[in-house]
Amino acid sequence: MRIDKFLQSVGLVKRRVLATDMCNIGAVWLNGSCTKPSKEVKTGDVISLHYLKGIEEYTILQIPTLKNVPRKDTHLYIAPKTKEQ
Repeated sequence: MRIDKFLQSVGLVKRRVLATDMCNIGAVWLNGSCTKPSKEVKTGDVISLHYLKGIEEYTILQIPTLKNVPRKDTHLYIAPKTKEQ
């Protein structure tokens, strides 16, 4: 699954266009390197979202098969990365 589609489907961004724009300006990193919106993600990858307020990191637990994951099930697909990980 493309990273822009993944970000939208698990609810980290509201629209896929926004995820694409974030990738294009360098606000989305995958496994420590800046990524393009077409980059494929896989289980175990680490996504870093660079916001003005700071950096949020998530580990991909599994790839969703649904178009949009319900908010209550987001924890099945991503896990916030802590400082120790």
